[in-house]
Amino acid sequence: MGTLDVLALKFFTQNTLAVEPVSSCPVKTKPVVKPSDIDASKVRVYSEVKGAQLRTLEHTRFLPALTAIEKLQLLHTYLVLAEALRLMRVEYFFVQGSLLGVHRHGGIIPWDDDIDITINVTDWKLVRHGLSCIHGYVLAVTEYMHWKFYPVETGYPFIDIFFFTENERFLWAVSSSTSLYLVFPKQDTYPLSTGQYEGIYVPVPKNIDQIVKNRYDFDVCQSRGMDHKTSLVYPWSSISKVPCSSLTYLYLMYNLV
Repeated sequence: MGTLDVLALKFFTQNTLAVEPVSSCPVKTKPVVKPSDIDASKVRVYSEVKGAQLRTLEHTRFLPALTAIEKLQLLHTYLVLAEALRLMRVEYFFVQGSLLGVHRHGGIIPWDDDIDITINVTDWKLVRHGLSCIHGYVLAVTEYMHWKFYPVETGYPFIDIFFFTENERFLWAVSSSTSLYLVFPKQDTYPLSTGQYEGIYVPVPKNIDQIVKNRYDFDVCQSRGMDHKTSLVYPWSSISKVPCSSLTYLYLMYNLV
């Protein structure tokens, strides 16, 4: 285990955050972002992939996870959240599979079905109150600081919100579920940059190429471990890892070695 991984685990084992109940919202604010604000022409739906002849049976695990409607719902949910955080002046950026998606796919990883962002844990109370008062949306919170934001009517698809802490040199996840993967040098993170995500500009670490290739197995594509729509967890034996280059007949990919 590397030094950064030890830092993350040490913080998590020594710190517990109690999530306060949110006070009643006097007025639920209505989102100003509309579904029509999304440029649907830049959203990839991969309709041709569903009818494609797959080269191996294993590639069935890499078929698109979201329908076109679900994908648009996810992007709209993100824009609602992003606007709320902007008004609260809370900084955030993409991490995990969503960060890989920005750099490798220019959007959502085709077989992924959520969006992952991270926020400084010092802003958690502001985020807790602000995101709990948006009409039509739910903020589900936990004490281990892995939260979800989603439409109240469907509960899916959702935004995963992780929180990080920091010192002079590094930032790392508070949640144990990401403590070994969300550990970034601050010099490679700030000032934040922007990346393209289904035609939307989103915040990403400054040296995105270095971070995704140092912290993640960038050129290896891994199938989903869970179907978030049904909460079905796939057994480890059914999770596949293949060279991303082997999937380029199905999907356009960028920045592969």
